[in-house]
Amino acid sequence: MHHAAVFFIEVTLRMKYFLILASSLLFFSCNSGEQEQAAQIRKEKQEEVFPVGLFFREQINRVDSLKLPTVKITSIRGKTSTEAISIEEFRLLAEEFVQADISNGAVKDAYKETSFADQSIPSVTLTYSTPDSSKEIQRLDVIIKPNPVNDDQVSSIYIEKHVRLKDTSILKKMYWKANENFQVITSKKIPAGKESITQVKVSWNGMN
Repeated sequence: MHHAAVFFIEVTLRMKYFLILASSLLFFSCNSGEQEQAAQIRKEKQEEVFPVGLFFREQINRVDSLKLPTVKITSIRGKTSTEAISIEEFRLLAEEFVQADISNGAVKDAYKETSFADQSIPSVTLTYSTPDSSKEIQRLDVIIKPNPVNDDQVSSIYIEKHVRLKDTSILKKMYWKANENFQVITSKKIPAGKESITQVKVSWNGMN
């Protein structure tokens, strides 16, 4: 199951990066008929959503299988505390990322994908957004580091999550840096205008 998940992610990366490049080449070098073909390629590409859930599970299983030390750093109102945590707590905290998977058929049609290739880094960013304000996940960015020799790799994933609990508005900015750490910045607002911000960062393998 572990190897199958890794293989599926690698294949998805290859397909998406190829389609981005193919779309760009067709758009810049073709006549009107070929531009229509490029538009069709982009449309077909957007029907697939990157399987972030599989990626997060593979990362979690890697920490678990290698027994990597996990550390949680919590910052609230300027006060910071650091503590070692168990793999059980690590999994519990990481589960929020797994649950942010928008690739399943029930929700994926609500999201539109745009892509951007930055040759200076180089990297490819896949951005998923929705005009539906009722969706908790409002934005999701997958940053991919292409490699012409080895398999392309996910560099990081950024997620914006909006939640409303009665009269409290909650904005979560979630960031996962592959093989190093993840962090969640939670901002809570109530009608009176008061705001509280909490930052939780979890790192492993001695990375900050």
